[in-house]
Amino acid sequence: MKLQRGRAKRAVLALGVAAAAFGLAGVGAAAPAGADTPIFYLALGASDSLGVQPSTITASPQPTDHGYANDLVADEAQHGVTLALTQYGCPGETTSTMIYGSDRCYLNGDTQLTEAVNFLRGHTADHGLVTIDIGFNDIHPCLRLGVSSATCVARRLVTLQAQLTFILTALKSAAGPYVTFVGLNHFNPLLAASVGGMRDAVSRAMCVRGMNRMNDTLSDVYSRFSMPVALTTKAFLQGDSTVVMVPGFGALTAGVAMVCELTYMCLPAPLGPNIHPNDAGYQAIADSIVQALPPGWNTA
Repeated sequence: MKLQRGRAKRAVLALGVAAAAFGLAGVGAAAPAGADTPIFYLALGASDSLGVQPSTITASPQPTDHGYANDLVADEAQHGVTLALTQYGCPGETTSTMIYGSDRCYLNGDTQLTEAVNFLRGHTADHGLVTIDIGFNDIHPCLRLGVSSATCVARRLVTLQAQLTFILTALKSAAGPYVTFVGLNHFNPLLAASVGGMRDAVSRAMCVRGMNRMNDTLSDVYSRFSMPVALTTKAFLQGDSTVVMVPGFGALTAGVAMVCELTYMCLPAPLGPNIHPNDAGYQAIADSIVQALPPGWNTA
């Protein structure tokens, strides 16, 4: 417990320094936007926010134009809503790297959060949508063999809660009055680790507990900011223990079968096993975002 409190204290001190850098005093009220104001869509987070998928061409998964952000733009266009997409996400991003950098995308002191805050400050009079998809990479290292998973998850969730609170405070302070925020919880791709041959995951039960605790933490923080949550866990039938027969794999629970259906987890190399969604998986996530959007979000 002493170690956990010490880490939490250092995180709070670090956040205090970052708060001064981001100038969280808020912004003034913007004038109402006109009816013809374009609607921006700012997609933030880690690899899923970029539509990352594996391929037979490159050694590592790459961003694509098949992600849920692209699907959401296409879906809204069918309803007469034009979204201008901006993506600042970064593969492997955690709440720490989103604030402080040291990731693979932002160099020389730049960060995803800095870019997002600057973008929002430049669009305070515009209608907009911001989705935030972060947290999985914070605890993913805990869900591996050889790690004391419960202790690791508990320690990292303390940091996740504090840093996501900081991130949302910075974003909300920078945004104008016509911006809608939606947070995403995270489906559990590691449910199908044994099916897909991924041998570095801990037991399924440990994985489920860790992911459930992470999603509870995400929901708690988002609720404090009155942000709706897109339930990707529902789209992926997480928690559904109904047994179904899957060709090639036999009897699986519905939740595991859905991970196989919507990701690359159950495919052989070179595409799998891979935790990222396939096209159908990203569409399912886009649908969960649509379901979370409040009525009238895209009108004055």
